[in-house]
This record gives sequence, structure tokens and C-alpha cells, in this order.
Amino acid sequence: MLDQQEIKDALQNDSSEKNYEKQDSFSQNLEEIENKENEQEKQKSSESNVEEIKALQLKMRDLELIRKMKKLVSQIDEHIIEIEEINESQKNKQKQMKKHVLSSQIMARFAGERRHNLNLKQDLAGITISKDFLEIFRGKSKKMSPEEEEQTLQQFLIQHNFQSPKWKKYLELIQIQYN
Repeated sequence: MLDQQEIKDALQNDSSEKNYEKQDSFSQNLEEIENKENEQEKQKSSESNVEEIKALQLKMRDLELIRKMKKLVSQIDEHIIEIEEINESQKNKQKQMKKHVLSSQIMARFAGERRHNLNLKQDLAGITISKDFLEIFRGKSKKMSPEEEEQTLQQFLIQHNFQSPKWKKYLELIQIQYN
């Protein structure tokens, strides 16, 4: 039979082979764990890199939106300025039109007054105005009291039928002219 030494050697060889196998499996397990850890770290770092990239992309989009908004705001400001200029020019045109209309109305009234005055003068051409009457209108009547002046004016108006508005207007013009 086998010798005890051989059995011991065989057992030792067998146990050392088992130890080698155990060590081998342990080192394989250790390598697998390390590989898994490395893969997880790589995955985590790639995930964090992806998140960082996404965050940077969002920041880039935000910056682009901000640029576009600034450009739009500047365009809006330009349009507002143009609108204000247009409004100002329209206001000036309206003022000029009002001035033109007013001046046209004044000129028309003046022309009408001149025609009216000419008509009155033609109507009065045959009337003789007394010296007393002119002095009253000039305010230089020294020999008459205010009551006498009033009475003379009334007599003149009645005598020459100055009851109509156009005669009264003419008398007002005479009074303004002599005062």
C-alpha cells in the first residue's frame, strides 16, 4: 500500500491544489468585484458627465434665449421711438392744420367784415353827420353834459333810422376809429 509519506504528500498536494484553486477562485472573484466597481464608477462618471453636458446645454440654450430676448427688446425700443416720432410729426401736422384753419377762418371773417363795412359806407354815403355827433363820439364834447350827449345820440339814431344791427355796427366802428 501506499506509504504514509506518500499519502501525506498526496494530501498536501491535493490540499495545495485546492488552496490554489481557492486562491484562484478568490482572486477571480476579487477581479470580478473590482471590474464591477470600475464599471460602476465609469457608469457613474459617464452619468455625471452626461448630466454636466445636459446642464451646459441648458445654460447654452438659456444664453441664446437671453440674446434673442435682448435683440427683441432693442427692436421693440426702436419701434417705440419710430412710433413716438410719427406721433410727434402728426401732432405737429395737426397743429399746423389748426393754425391754417384758424387763419383761414380769420381771413374769411376779415374779408366778410370788410365787405360789410364797405356796404355800410355805401349806405351812409348820403347821410350828413353833424359836428356835435362826431364830437360826442370823439369824446371831446365840452359844451354838452352826458345827458345831452345821450339825447343827441338818440335823436341822431332816430332821425337816420339807425335801429338795425348793421347801423349799430357801423357806429361802433366809428367810435373805435375816433377813440
